[in-house]
Amino acid sequence: MSRILFLNMPAHGHINPTLAIVKELVTMGHEVDYCGLKNYRKLIEEAGAHFIEYTSPGISGPKSGEDAITHLPKKLIGDGLAAIPQVKEKIMARKLDLIVYDNMCIWGRTFAQGSKIPSAIIRPTYATNSQFSLMPPQIAQQFLDKWDSEEILAGMKKLAELCFDTTPIDIKTMWTHAEALNLVTIPSAIQPKAETFDARYVFTGMCHYPRDRDVAFDTSPFQNKTTLFFSLGTVFNEWPEFFSMCIDAFKNDPQIQIVLAAGDRVAVENLGVIPKNVTVAPHVPQLKIFPHTAVCVFHGGMNTTLEALAHNIPLIVIPQMGEQAMTARRVEELGLGKKLEKSAVTANLLRETVMTVLEDRRIHGNVKSWSEMLKNQNGGKVAALAIANFLGRC
Repeated sequence: MSRILFLNMPAHGHINPTLAIVKELVTMGHEVDYCGLKNYRKLIEEAGAHFIEYTSPGISGPKSGEDAITHLPKKLIGDGLAAIPQVKEKIMARKLDLIVYDNMCIWGRTFAQGSKIPSAIIRPTYATNSQFSLMPPQIAQQFLDKWDSEEILAGMKKLAELCFDTTPIDIKTMWTHAEALNLVTIPSAIQPKAETFDARYVFTGMCHYPRDRDVAFDTSPFQNKTTLFFSLGTVFNEWPEFFSMCIDAFKNDPQIQIVLAAGDRVAVENLGVIPKNVTVAPHVPQLKIFPHTAVCVFHGGMNTTLEALAHNIPLIVIPQMGEQAMTARRVEELGLGKKLEKSAVTANLLRETVMTVLEDRRIHGNVKSWSEMLKNQNGGKVAALAIANFLGRC
């Protein structure tokens, strides 16, 4: 059988969909290697991969006053500059047949290009092509112009030098670059203009994986209560005012229990007195809380979107970035919930929107249909079979 390496962006929303694929590949008899940060070791090893650890500053959201447009490429470059010297020799000693890299793991793409090992792309969210873009052209151009800065170009050159002195890749093609195989771990039903993508793109459907099995989390407060889940994800989550508004919106309602996944950048003590009907934690095991959840109010990350829908939970999306804005739009177009603009959010609007969604029979009917569809999808197996077929052609 074959030996396959996964190179990914160090973020749960990117790693989680790959776990089911890794498990299926291992079940089929393939050997899987996976590079990652220490805090992902347990998850990845449980899926069956051989873990190759490296250390780096990781990926976090921009700090106050920092240029949000150039923040992301700098973080991605920094992750690669840290990772490559630590893992390069270990990777090449493994005699690989295929590299599968996340489209945002720019060092993974650079390494694959330099090593000349056959490669495939994995995308945990929307694919883009000449017919579909996540952002209007004028907004996209603002990003592309700033991504031509001397600092970013120098970083890409250094990555290329570390990767067998290959030609630097163009970071501006991060969302548009395609390989001979492109795995998109979402249902084609949520992908705009899915029919315009050629046979190189495989929309796998949802990749189910039973995370959080051994995570201790008391769900007894949510019995016989209308439970609401609030989260801003793990990257762009430094918005303490949002969590304060969530508390204010529902603190006097004895029939409602709210759960706040506040992240690592919001100090709980700064949220004031926490009422009895509020649970706050930096991280919440979603797959344990979702069976009890009535509405999910969140940033629009694809991982949470699909997991919530699979659990028959309607959505309220408050996007923080372009991809999430597309999810908010699709949620409304498909009748799966509501979207709110970040600048418009107040405690009153949160409560009003939640109550509207709770009572909307059309939304609940649509969500039920999507739940049934997603539960029947096996994206991990679809992706693993696509990889196996691709290996047969290499």
